Amino acid sequence: MISMPFVNIFKSGINIENLSNHQNVLILKYLQIIQTFGLFVIPSLILSYFFYGNVKSIFNCGVRLNVTSIVVLIFIMIIAIPSLNYLIELNSHLRFPAYLKAVEKWMKDSEDSAAKITVAFLNVQTYKGLLFNIFIIGILPAFGEELIFRGILQKIFY
Repeated sequence: MISMPFVNIFKSGINIENLSNHQNVLILKYLQIIQTFGLFVIPSLILSYFFYGNVKSIFNCGVRLNVTSIVVLIFIMIIAIPSLNYLIELNSHLRFPAYLKAVEKWMKDSEDSAAKITVAFLNVQTYKGLLFNIFIIGILPAFGEELIFRGILQKIFY
């Protein structure tokens, strides 16, 4: 139902892998929004209703931050960023045994495809396009992940 605006486009044989076509990139951005809502936002709201009886319980707005927590958070980020970059570098040099070469090839192809899509998403010339990218790449996924992990899963495990 949500993808209905694009049914005729898909039926007409449009090639989603042609990322030089602006319409194809818009379709991918639309599908990215649907995926983010479907994987994170909507399930977290539904789970919040079933586990806690209301949706407002996942938005713990009454919690205050203290200065110590903020300083510790900044320190952790300063340590985590170089550590993450080191792990990414190690991952890029990872080699599988011969019997897993097909898996290695699939992983590299998937990573290359994701890099192409990322470049196509980031190729905007207007402020409106930039703001839309910030919304679909930065704000919406961050909000959705926080809802599901901090709002639901962390409370369950706590």
